[in-house]
Amino acid sequence: MKKWIHSLTALCLLAGMLCFTAGCEAPIPADTAYIDSSNIFGGGYCASSGATHLCSSRTTKGLYKLNSDGKATKQFSNTSASYINATEDYIYCIDNSIGIVRMDKNGKNRITILEDLAKYLNVTQTEMYYYDIVTSCVKRVQLSDISESNRRTPYQVVLNRAISQLYIYDGNMYFVDSEGEAALTRIPLSSLNELADETKQYEDVAEVLVQERVSQFVIYGNKIYYTKQSITMGEVDDSASGIFRTDLDGSNNEVITEENASCFVILNDIIYFVRPNYRSYSSLMTISIADNMIGTPEEQAVDNPTSLCITDNFVIMDCSADSYNYYRAVKQGRKEFKYTDVE
Repeated sequence: MKKWIHSLTALCLLAGMLCFTAGCEAPIPADTAYIDSSNIFGGGYCASSGATHLCSSRTTKGLYKLNSDGKATKQFSNTSASYINATEDYIYCIDNSIGIVRMDKNGKNRITILEDLAKYLNVTQTEMYYYDIVTSCVKRVQLSDISESNRRTPYQVVLNRAISQLYIYDGNMYFVDSEGEAALTRIPLSSLNELADETKQYEDVAEVLVQERVSQFVIYGNKIYYTKQSITMGEVDDSASGIFRTDLDGSNNEVITEENASCFVILNDIIYFVRPNYRSYSSLMTISIADNMIGTPEEQAVDNPTSLCITDNFVIMDCSADSYNYYRAVKQGRKEFKYTDVE
């Protein structure tokens, strides 16, 4: 009997595999998180580092290593993982039953860093940022302070504010401000100490990039792509209206598509998004953004996708279909389906 990588279906699209399976990835800057910003919204249950590709299963409750064909070849843990950050040396993630954990790239020497109930884990080369759900604040940990024998690693509260989503990119903290009507906001990392010791106020260091209510954002190619929350009869709707993009400073706003998008990811200059349809049915849509040009939305032959996440090779999604398929994108528009199982 086959064991599935993710709930109901692990659906993977293979793209641009040659460079990444050879491990020739570009180095991550010291002030940028290892997690892909596409994975923040969906829970970060996938990740890549060189030739190592990871996916967490919600059904079999395990963290698995994938080979270049998307097949799970090794189980690293028997509990689910979220917000996976795969660095050159370690795998950091959130174990919802324990807290924030770290393990070697082979899954061994697992330690508990903090027992906080956390979301939005971002690990850079020197620091770790996460959102504490209980206290509604952003905390920062120095990686050099992590001890194998101490589950209470020292931390510093750097933002005492309710947020949704969090991404560290190019020396800045990007987030959706839940206390500021869901405005997309950024704060320079260099200003966090002043904010923490109250020598500066939030309004002094926070820069609003998108004033409208933002549902999801992804930073890709020095642009911010985002969806806006729908307002129906004066009430905020769970569905998102359209996909847009702007420069990193919030200027030069463009419409990518007016199609509704409940979630989206970007991989190899293609936006993959879930378009909700009538009576809870949904479709997988794609738009090319190659060469900074905006293509036409195209519907893919995928039944009822619900959430999206990416590795360097694949787009992986939950899908409420009866069959369990592995989806590979090949040339000339052909589609090849294979099962994804665990050995």
